[in-house]
Amino acid sequence: MSDCAEVTLTPARLAVVAFALSIVGLTAPADAYLALVAPGDAESRQKQVADESDCMLVGLGIEEAVFLVPPRAPYVEGSAPRLLEARAKGYPWAPDGALRPVTPDAPPQPGDLVWWAKVPGGAPEHVEHVVSVVQDGLVLTLVMVAGGERSAGRETVAKPTRVADWVGGRLVDRGTKRAVLCVVDADLLAGIYGLAEAA
Repeated sequence: MSDCAEVTLTPARLAVVAFALSIVGLTAPADAYLALVAPGDAESRQKQVADESDCMLVGLGIEEAVFLVPPRAPYVEGSAPRLLEARAKGYPWAPDGALRPVTPDAPPQPGDLVWWAKVPGGAPEHVEHVVSVVQDGLVLTLVMVAGGERSAGRETVAKPTRVADWVGGRLVDRGTKRAVLCVVDADLLAGIYGLAEAA
């Protein structure tokens, strides 16, 4: 058994992990939550967004706290996946971009944003940031920080644990049956934008 987090983590990975862990438990409609998912939007729009599934908006907020990414425009329904992809510089696996596939030799690492596929016959795509990884052969236990979770009926930032196996060349979560589509690599994103001073 090996702990992928034992690898010397870069400043970018450490910054993502630290910030992601600092927001666990933020719940709508707290001001800090609204500032994370819909910065600069009108209060009425922030509250509307806080009632939707916010996993990608939380992912964008983590990026904005850690990297010198361009600020986002006011939220438009359905724009979050396009913005995550645009910030990562295009379609997988564009040269000089931050989106990369996962393989047994290049699994998700702490600080990476994991982009999960739709649940077969169910829920839409989902994103989460990795805060730790333990690998045992072809089984990965991933501790994540994720928006899109619910607490007392409100959107909240949670810290789920995923156990995933390599099945037919894809990394698949045992619980949800989602496969990993790709990751937004923290080091590659830092190479494009640099780190924010606070990170």
